[in-house]
Amino acid sequence: MKTYKRSAMWIIFLIVICLFANTAAAKVVERIAAIVNNEIILLSELEMAAQSWRSMLIGIRNPEEKLSKQREINMKVLNTLIEDKLLEQQIEELKVDVGEKEVDEAINRVMRQNKVPDLATLKMALSRQGIKWDDYKDEVRRQLRKWKFINAKFSSRVKISDEEIEAEFEKQKVKKEQKFEYRASHILFRSIEEDSQEMQEAKVAKAEAILSRIRSGEDFAKLAREFSEGPTSKYAGDLGYFREGVMVESFENAVKMLKVGEITDVVRTPFGLHIIKLTDKRAVESESEDNVRNEIRAKLREDAMKREMAVWLNQIRNKAYIDIKIEQPEKQLTN
Repeated sequence: MKTYKRSAMWIIFLIVICLFANTAAAKVVERIAAIVNNEIILLSELEMAAQSWRSMLIGIRNPEEKLSKQREINMKVLNTLIEDKLLEQQIEELKVDVGEKEVDEAINRVMRQNKVPDLATLKMALSRQGIKWDDYKDEVRRQLRKWKFINAKFSSRVKISDEEIEAEFEKQKVKKEQKFEYRASHILFRSIEEDSQEMQEAKVAKAEAILSRIRSGEDFAKLAREFSEGPTSKYAGDLGYFREGVMVESFENAVKMLKVGEITDVVRTPFGLHIIKLTDKRAVESESEDNVRNEIRAKLREDAMKREMAVWLNQIRNKAYIDIKIEQPEKQLTN
């Protein structure tokens, strides 16, 4: 049970930062991408799930290469959605349930582990990401059901030895670095790969113009409230504190290059263009060796169970009725 809780907690924490982050950029395209047994996956679901991968297409000028890469992304994402659907069907079949008390306890553990002082602060953090409280709780419940099922199904197959834990512990000691958490504000200009060249160039020009005004001395917070196209605009772009490994790589790398009070150039991520200001940076307290070993054990068990699940899912998929309705998803997704 502890393994299930530890595994679920990290996923649930990530939801605070990135759940539904690209919902606003998705188009409503109510066409069927695939049928999985007696359920469907909509093309709009595929497009939403694929948004965070679209940054891989930026900079590819060759049309054939770009088309091939987009096909690869779309089909990988679709396969993931199919596997998620198969897993959900198995969870439903076995009637795995998570009660309201378990959801509340999970949220409380997330708050304690990440030093969130009270429920109001958590709700505010979610609101700043454009996430409704009920949607968040539903996603927590879904993730808990998933990990409860995985733990029950595969935990008994996995044995982690003390030697494995110590070997990983020594590796981490060798490369151990001081960890930090950051507080940043940003001004977001939404721009996705499907935008026309003219639209993308206009967004870049607008972002550069706002950056120039900031460099000239105008107030960052005021400009964020006026021009940012994300849900944090009403908070002057404030994202609150976040730890390393939470934000998308291009955003985090830009933040880590700043000193407190400094501002980036225009940064591109899968969600658009950002001007980022680092407002605070603080060291994360080191965990005790016992806690580190416990985390290592949980991570090794989780990885082993995922490998077991991958083999099992492949067997389930071979027995399932799966009808993929799109041969060239990249063309349909950009209509």
